[in-house]
Amino acid sequence: MKFFQTKRNENQPPSSLVFLLHGWGSNGRDLLSIADLWRPHLPDTLFICPEGPEVCDQNPMGYQWFSLGDWSPEFFIKGAEKARAPLNEFIQSKKKEYNMPADKIVMMGFSQGMMMALSCGLRQKDALGGILGYSGALIDNMEDIVDTYPKPPISIIHGLADDVVPVARHDEALAKLQSHNYQVDSLKVPGLAHGIEQQGLLAGLDFLKNTIAN
Repeated sequence: MKFFQTKRNENQPPSSLVFLLHGWGSNGRDLLSIADLWRPHLPDTLFICPEGPEVCDQNPMGYQWFSLGDWSPEFFIKGAEKARAPLNEFIQSKKKEYNMPADKIVMMGFSQGMMMALSCGLRQKDALGGILGYSGALIDNMEDIVDTYPKPPISIIHGLADDVVPVARHDEALAKLQSHNYQVDSLKVPGLAHGIEQQGLLAGLDFLKNTIAN
């Protein structure tokens, strides 16, 4: 899987890993700029930005985790299921490469990347340090997850003016996760459309500090 990552001290292994999953039609470099903003505050963390496994249906210069050719829940679930295998293989390879315990790993995602961060992160045999999501949704049925896998802490952030993924999807995810006893932090940003801004970046940084930096 193609990926980009922040620079690190080659003489000292990282103390934690953060995987940043881009949105539909984007690429691994897109979230690298966010990693560069967080890195000075987490100097021992390695930020890794993998690219989706497929060329985007409507943007040949970008990538997707799965097609959005059909917006039905069943189509999304099948798409995420297919994408989980290469993503999880990549995460496990990096975990092994750096001999990193699961509780020092966070999966972060934006939009479709958040869908994948939840879909993959909630199915880890050992609980991750956390899952951080922006402007996305919970697309999985939870029945095959809640009684099988441990529950990592989660933080989800969404703009109230999002016209791509409505904030109602944030509310649905929060309610469903909390109903299954996940610890979830929620932030809704007034006036924010489909994107990430300063308040969300600071909230995400606090989440990282409170999970993998401790």
